[in-house]
Amino acid sequence: MTQAEPSAPPDEPADLGGHPLFPRPETETGPDPRRFDLIQIVRILPDKTREVCPTAWKGSELRSWQQIIDLYGGECWYQLNAVCGKSHRYSGRSEMLYFAGPARKPFVQEPQAPRPAPAAAPPGNPTAVPPY
Repeated sequence: MTQAEPSAPPDEPADLGGHPLFPRPETETGPDPRRFDLIQIVRILPDKTREVCPTAWKGSELRSWQQIIDLYGGECWYQLNAVCGKSHRYSGRSEMLYFAGPARKPFVQEPQAPRPAPAAAPPGNPTAVPPY
């Protein structure tokens, strides 16, 4: 008598690819053909101005809306675009979501004022012979 290998429990869904920030409609079945190599963050302000984050995030690094709110704050709408790393084509777009708080943060932090360089020593006489 041969024993069959245990199969996966039927209540666990099979891994069909995809990304948690880009859900598929329930009517779609099978593996997800979309690529989520890079994610672009778009912020829509209350006055309808659109800001695009200059940093393209890796799809494996950005996994939740909470990460986006922690990094860039709220008080605006956010929408995400998925980009294929091979063809650089858009492969998905998230729904637009509004987050009330915390306070909005800039996409790029302003660099701090550079420290003044120490005063250079006055140059010595280049024609002088070293004292050995």
